Amino acid sequence: MRADRLLEATALSRVVRAVNGYVAPMKPISDHPEGATLRVHVVPGASRTEIKGPYGDAIRVRVSAPPEGGKANQALLDLVEGATGGHVSILSGASRRAKVILIRGVDAATVQQRFRP
Repeated sequence: MRADRLLEATALSRVVRAVNGYVAPMKPISDHPEGATLRVHVVPGASRTEIKGPYGDAIRVRVSAPPEGGKANQALLDLVEGATGGHVSILSGASRRAKVILIRGVDAATVQQRFRP
């Protein structure tokens, strides 16, 4: 595909998403009716589990667990739950590196403080 056609397709997909009512949040941490959402980019199989910092419109998190049988997801949830003190679950992206996590019982300002680089 030529570069100019690729740019047209990308611009068109943004327009279609906006027309359909979907606009992706630009902040990694957002308010949610039940608490807050956290957009993360997960790197499984790392040498240690840690919060690395901003990564585009998400926060980069490294987990030492392998991406097999949900082990990396569980390690991620344990890390976020320990850092925030809220009840966490994956809203979207369970089988992808880019995930959205719902943190119940904690507001976005508190999550922002805990995940500040």
